[in-house]
Amino acid sequence: MAAFGTTSPVMADRAVLIGGQSPTVDGAADAQRFADALIQSGGFSAADVLVLTGRNVTRAVVLNALTHDLQANTTAGDAVVIYFSGVGGQVEGAQASSEADGMDEAFVLNAQEHLLDDELEAAIDALEGRRVSVYLDTAFKGMSPTKAAGYRGVGRIAPQTQPETVAVETEEKVEVAAEPGPLETTNPTAEIWSAATPDSGAWSDATGIGSFTSMLVDAMTKGNADLNDSGVTSSTELMSHSVETLAQVCASIEYCEVGRQGFNPSRVVVEDTRLVLSDARLDGILSDALPTDVSSFAPPPAIPEMSHEQRVAFVSDRFGSINRANVQLEVFPGPTMSLGDKVWFELSAEKDGSFILIDIDPLGRVVQVYPSSLSPTDSTSVKAGTEVLIPSILSANGMPLQISVTEPVGQGLLMAIFVEGDLKQIDKVLPEDLAGRPANDGFNFLYELADSLLGLYATAGTATQIWSTQYIEYEIRR
Repeated sequence: MAAFGTTSPVMADRAVLIGGQSPTVDGAADAQRFADALIQSGGFSAADVLVLTGRNVTRAVVLNALTHDLQANTTAGDAVVIYFSGVGGQVEGAQASSEADGMDEAFVLNAQEHLLDDELEAAIDALEGRRVSVYLDTAFKGMSPTKAAGYRGVGRIAPQTQPETVAVETEEKVEVAAEPGPLETTNPTAEIWSAATPDSGAWSDATGIGSFTSMLVDAMTKGNADLNDSGVTSSTELMSHSVETLAQVCASIEYCEVGRQGFNPSRVVVEDTRLVLSDARLDGILSDALPTDVSSFAPPPAIPEMSHEQRVAFVSDRFGSINRANVQLEVFPGPTMSLGDKVWFELSAEKDGSFILIDIDPLGRVVQVYPSSLSPTDSTSVKAGTEVLIPSILSANGMPLQISVTEPVGQGLLMAIFVEGDLKQIDKVLPEDLAGRPANDGFNFLYELADSLLGLYATAGTATQIWSTQYIEYEIRR
């Protein structure tokens, strides 16, 4: 759900939206709201959106839509959206042997039938070449006390008396190195968004509307997840917005935080290669400017090939404009400097955590300024309100440090990243050395760093390890 601008609908695109039925949750209203938002946002025509609710939510109908209709009516390059709202749970069975806990996740379709995660995964994998976006508004474990209104988990589900199978051949699944979620996929052109990991919760409001669905609908129709007002909502922005929004929802529900069943939204991809500059569109609703042949997709240009404005847009879109820790970044004597000037940086935040300071120079090369091998201590953790001075007055060997302005001249960008947690959990892909050579493949470094940060949301929940960013543009003159 990474782009919501208006575009002409492509008639080959398809959406299958499922509103599951149970004694406690009827996903029909959610599915219809999501359908209306898809159409209103301009990505799909009404004829391309199949809404399955009421008597149409049976295994036979759902499996036919997922494994026959979508494959027969779409081809490589087409956009496919799959959506489910309702109750989820877990079921024991032979197919669950590949699961870490020995339980399959299941999606309740009606009082007698459910769909297994393996079956939905098989349908997604078989759509390789399409631009598949999957959104799941459900939870998979029960909760105590059960009187908690609006909770969507159901606990264990009894096996179906005559289970059916999906007639789709799939290759052996690969290990997905992205955020954990209820589903995996081997489809490199698919992404899966979920309101909850198998161990977390999902909730509805007083009217029965799913809070995760409401967040998605608002993002599509109001653009309120476009945190940097670029006109495009990146995947990072959507994840940041969903974590913040759903944490507020949980705080307003009596049993959500007490029962430790708050939202833990996740996003799973195989190859995150679809993020492009801010004037392009992403995932299920791509712009006409992008090639229709998925096999011809190329990674975005390396940062050195971009203009300064494009670099700023790339960084802002990729990392989002999230600053919940009120990170402050200042450069002294100022952001306009001359060759040979001595400069220093000052960082602070209103929460406990750790800093990374990255420089994208006027040539687009990237270097990690802090932490570095010259830092006075191995620990990068700071207390709320503490000012971090870079460089420190003395280095690790006791010698004074200073930073001098050198070539190249032009416009650059300083980016401070603050993590509310342990910095060691982030994979560092550049050497830590103030005197080190800048990386010419800066795009790949920032791409991998953003993915590592994004993964913290799914693995740590909403209470810890959230990150904030702050940017400063600078200019070096002769």
